[in-house]
Amino acid sequence: MKAMISRELVNLETKALKKYLKAVSEKKDDISFVLLSHLYVEYWIEEFIRYSLRKPDKILDSVNLTFLEKLALAESLGFDWNDECGLVEAIKKLNTIRNRIAHNLEYRLSENDLRLLSTLKFKLGKERQKLKEEIGFPREELLAFCIALQGYVVGFIEGKTYRKKAVQDD
Repeated sequence: MKAMISRELVNLETKALKKYLKAVSEKKDDISFVLLSHLYVEYWIEEFIRYSLRKPDKILDSVNLTFLEKLALAESLGFDWNDECGLVEAIKKLNTIRNRIAHNLEYRLSENDLRLLSTLKFKLGKERQKLKEEIGFPREELLAFCIALQGYVVGFIEGKTYRKKAVQDD
């Protein structure tokens, strides 16, 4: 059972990441990059909720939740990285920038937006330097954030699945 779920997760994770990377690589402007990244973050918040609730469809498919409502629900279900990383705060900042873009056709990312996007500092070493050279700031920061978020959610799902199986085996 655990092997099947882990394989499912790896497939889900790989497919989602490939789709996201393909989409953002085709977009050259920062606005599209931010909007696609916001969608990707929302996808993983929904996956977190799906794996946290016994009947997630009752709320995710029946109720038209806003992004912040989904985030609040996820947070109430334990979606809060350690305080040093400030995961939820960073997601809220990304949402603020997304809203500015969505409500202004001529919006340009400001210095303040760039500062908000660089809120989370990931230690990705050589990989991060490679990203910085290939795609540049703020894309590098946002891409690192999205990949780390995916890793966090997948780790949570695997842990929850493992704990559930351990309880069933007892």
